Amino acid sequence: MNILQEYIKTFIIFEAKSFLDKEHDWDEVLIDNDKHTFMRKQIKDYYIKNIDKIFPYIENNDIIVVIGIKKNKNILKRNTDGNKRIHIARKEGIDDNGSFEYWINRRIIEFHRVVGKITDFIWCDIDIHDGKEYEKLFNMGALASKKISQIMQDTFGGTTKIWHSGKTGIHVEGYLQEEIDTDFARKELKSLLDKAFENDDVFTTGIARKGQIRLDVTTLKDTGSIRAQYSMSVTGDIKRPL
Repeated sequence: MNILQEYIKTFIIFEAKSFLDKEHDWDEVLIDNDKHTFMRKQIKDYYIKNIDKIFPYIENNDIIVVIGIKKNKNILKRNTDGNKRIHIARKEGIDDNGSFEYWINRRIIEFHRVVGKITDFIWCDIDIHDGKEYEKLFNMGALASKKISQIMQDTFGGTTKIWHSGKTGIHVEGYLQEEIDTDFARKELKSLLDKAFENDDVFTTGIARKGQIRLDVTTLKDTGSIRAQYSMSVTGDIKRPL
């Protein structure tokens, strides 16, 4: 065996060492703000408890993960260490990066579902940021979400569901019976929203001014993503049905 072969053998053995064979600080705080404080173990326990709720929405899909590297500091990760897209296919597999279990043990905070060039999953992100008028605008957004949901059903078929985003906004999601071109879905939905809200000073599909709410469909594109259903957010809140 030459030096290169010996190195490769050593590298493979090192890489094959199980996650469970290493020490981990499960009491490390990853989220800390006025509303929530969560340790690494508490975040993992949330995902273990709610796996049957979350998994159907990400199974057999590419995802993006948000990892907590230390308290209130996060990184977004789209690819595995092998530079392949993260793709969730299984619930279990502590050392299998295609499993749910792998990621919830590795400082995961958020899951985001990714779509490709064609999709059977569409959405509109009702984006609300005005702090002083937040409650008023959120209530207006909630009313508008029902209108948007109906537009989606009438145009694309399938079913829809309205979610609190887990941060400050609202997600209106459509689950289609057949796949369609993602760019077509975005352009068609934007056109329909522009028409439905053309005489409304509060709602816009463009950049929102103070006191306005953005109906954002720009992330509905090839490799675009949205926070997964029932995912925790970096603020410690949960994406949940509205």
